[in-house]
Amino acid sequence: MQPEDGPQAETTLLRARDDVWLLDRPAGPTTVVLAGSRGKYLRVPVKAWEFLQELSGAPAGMTVPEARRRHPGLRLAWLAEHGLVDLVPAQGLRSPTALTLALWRRNCVYRLRQSVGGWRDIRQAMERGPVPGGREPVCRPLFFDRVETAARLSFALPGTSRQCTVVALAVADTLRRHGYAGRVAVLGEHDQVFLHAVARVGPHVLDPGMSLPQLREFAPPDPRRGA
Repeated sequence: MQPEDGPQAETTLLRARDDVWLLDRPAGPTTVVLAGSRGKYLRVPVKAWEFLQELSGAPAGMTVPEARRRHPGLRLAWLAEHGLVDLVPAQGLRSPTALTLALWRRNCVYRLRQSVGGWRDIRQAMERGPVPGGREPVCRPLFFDRVETAARLSFALPGTSRQCTVVALAVADTLRRHGYAGRVAVLGEHDQVFLHAVARVGPHVLDPGMSLPQLREFAPPDPRRGA
């Protein structure tokens, strides 16, 4: 699908890619960008450079209408065709069956472990933090969307739990197994009577329940705050 075509284009998301590298601020009307996954050097107008810079700072992406409004005349289809941006269609991304089954197995395991050990797994996950050396991409990879989709599909299988702590543990475990610095974060707010657990990789939040409230993350005490 091309981002300018069809009725679904209005809700298609454009997402920046971590394997696209840019030179410093160009001095002329055009500049060169590197599409790493394809090993291509491409000459693009400065307005495309500006768009790629802005898009890299939008973890959730940008809709096609927003991109058109903010960067009129930009050839979005050309950028997608040459691997400079990713497209997330309105209906979401399909998830491999193997990934869904993997999330189902891990969900069942953590559901059982939580029924026996209670809060222990969450506490240990918070203490452990992300795996050293794990990837923390600047731009949200499409793989994260597929993990969320696979987790939601796994809820239809027997033995799974939708409890946020179980889901966060299963998702973070899956991320680590694929080389990402996945970790569990517990969120809350001073005036809230409930907590919520999610998986995180750097600035990116994975919450298959799509119920992410605007809460802050619990963190260890910072002695500098009391200085």
